[in-house]
Amino acid sequence: MDVEQGMIEATIKATIEAMIEAMIEAMLEAATTTPPMGTVSTDTIMITITMIIMVMTAMDTAVKATTVAAEEAFTSVV
Repeated sequence: MDVEQGMIEATIKATIEAMIEAMIEAMLEAATTTPPMGTVSTDTIMITITMIIMVMTAMDTAVKATTVAAEEAFTSVV
């Protein structure tokens, strides 16, 4: 494996791990934190779940875009 390819793969891996870790921490905090107002309505819960799904989809798209960009950068160097 080429040094540049190894650096690209390591960068992608670190980025993905950091994004997943941040997402899991945010979801755990949201799930375990009691709102100050008391109970939460079903609508609020559904909106929150929808937003989580949207963020996960956006992160998936970002990871794919980063991977494609890294592959393009690697193939243009080689």
